[in-house]
Amino acid sequence: MSSEELVKIFAVVHNKFWFIEVDVYDYEEGSEEYLRVSAIVDAWGRLMDQIEERLIQKAKLEGFMDISEEHPHSIVALAPFMEHYGYRDGRGWWVPIEKATEDE
Repeated sequence: MSSEELVKIFAVVHNKFWFIEVDVYDYEEGSEEYLRVSAIVDAWGRLMDQIEERLIQKAKLEGFMDISEEHPHSIVALAPFMEHYGYRDGRGWWVPIEKATEDE
């Protein structure tokens, strides 16, 4: 899988996780609905973490992240790599960088 493809997938999964993460607070803790929604959120979180680990490995291989970086999982640490492949930090959300058209 290319770095560009991985970045796109990570952006979607990251955004989806944080979008649905708050859903658990709609239900009483321990209720059937709470447990069901928590399981879904946890599954998205595990997927996000797995993709993020691969993303960090690629970013390090491509020289975008220093192995000794203090916070390797932060948006700030990932930003240069994500921006290189077309996404920017939109205050916690990964959003596509709009490319200028020839008319502009």
